[in-house]
Amino acid sequence: MKFMHKERNKRNPNYCNACDKFLAAFPGGADVQLSIVFVDVRESTKAAEHLDPAVWGGITKKFYDAVCNVFYRTDGFVMDVIGDEVIAIYPPGFCGPEHAKKAIEAVHQLLAERMPKLPDGTPLQIGIGVNTGLSYVGSSIAVPHRLDDVRIFGDSMNTAARLTDSAGPGEALIAEAAWKAAGYDVTPDVEERQVIAKGKERPIAAMVVH
Repeated sequence: MKFMHKERNKRNPNYCNACDKFLAAFPGGADVQLSIVFVDVRESTKAAEHLDPAVWGGITKKFYDAVCNVFYRTDGFVMDVIGDEVIAIYPPGFCGPEHAKKAIEAVHQLLAERMPKLPDGTPLQIGIGVNTGLSYVGSSIAVPHRLDDVRIFGDSMNTAARLTDSAGPGEALIAEAAWKAAGYDVTPDVEERQVIAKGKERPIAAMVVH
C-alpha cells in the first residue's frame, strides 16, 4: 500500500487512510446511519485519587489497548479517547449492513475481555452504551489553530453517551434501535430497561447485556 501512497488508518489499522486524506483535502461531511459504542471505566475518579499519576496512566493505557483491539477486530473505528472513555463507530460504508450486529459483537467481546488490574489486583470495571441512528460524520476545524479531524455529531451520539452513564459495572445498555437494527427480537428472555436520561423527554428503551 505504501507504493500507492497509503498508510494504515489511525482509527483502525486494518484499513487504509485514503478516506482521511480525502476529507483533509475536501472538508465536509454527510448524515450517515451508523452504530456507536461508548466504553467507560466505572469509579475511575475514585481509583485515580489513591494512585500515583504515572501508575494510573499505565493502567489507563492498558485499558485503551484492550478496548481498541476489540474494536479493530470487529471492524470498528476508534473516533475518540477521552480520559477513561473510548468511543468507536461502525459505519456501513466499511462494516456493511450488519454494522449494528458488529457493534453488539464488540460488546460481548469487551465484557469477556480481561481488563487491566489495579495494584490491589482488582480488575477495572467498565460500562458500555450502544446506539444506532442518524449521525453527521464530517471534518471539523477548530479555529484559530486549525485543529482538524473527523468528528461525529447528533443526538444519536448523545443517546449512546447517556446509556453509558447509566450502565452499571460489567454491564452494557444497548438501545432498542441498535438491537432491532442487528436483527434481534425483543423477547421475554431479554432484559429490558427504561433509562431515564437527563435532557430526554422520554425514557430510552435499552436491552441489558452482562
